[in-house]
Amino acid sequence: MNRFIEHIINDLVRDTKIDYDREEIHFPSYPHPTLLFSLSYRLLTFDSSNSFIMYCKDKYGLTEEEIKYVWKEYKRIIKDKITNR
Repeated sequence: MNRFIEHIINDLVRDTKIDYDREEIHFPSYPHPTLLFSLSYRLLTFDSSNSFIMYCKDKYGLTEEEIKYVWKEYKRIIKDKITNR
């Protein structure tokens, strides 16, 4: 993908808060952060109705194809952060 998409992925990762003590991950959605998953499950699922998609569409104007790519990369990076903390 292009540099704009890579910039978006970096923004999303930077703005994501991982609380290892509470085993929570909060995505920078609006109007408030949404719990994505518990660290004990270590699963991220793609749901076309979730706030991640709406956030990417509204904030960045991404297409569904771009959002799927961003989600895949975002998920990979977050899982890596959890595994290698």
